[in-house]
Amino acid sequence: MDDAMEGLKAFLISNKQAQIEQLTKIEAMNEERRKIQQQMVVEANKLIDPEKILLVATSEHFHEGIVGIVAGRLTENHYKPSLILKVDTYNKQAVGSLRGPEYFNVVEMLKTADDLLLRYGGHAQA
Repeated sequence: MDDAMEGLKAFLISNKQAQIEQLTKIEAMNEERRKIQQQMVVEANKLIDPEKILLVATSEHFHEGIVGIVAGRLTENHYKPSLILKVDTYNKQAVGSLRGPEYFNVVEMLKTADDLLLRYGGHAQA
């Protein structure tokens, strides 16, 4: 959710007290991420139709740094491919994450929509 440098700093700090303060800061950030993640999972579950083959939830309020975790949770819980999108209405774009169970190749699906996507990547399940 934030800059990875924060974690690296914790390893590079030689002063024990400063290192503890950095780790405390990282733990607070992680706790905030967990809260946002839980809220997004609850909201996404309200938005999906569990009867569909592909579970889709979109919101302007989703955090783009967490969409992958939420998609993974939906896929784990429903054993179906899941797409979570953070919609940016100002730029008329969305950032999302697609996760799939082992029987579903996410990248192959994305290739079929290649002309509609600005960029994509990943592996068979993400």
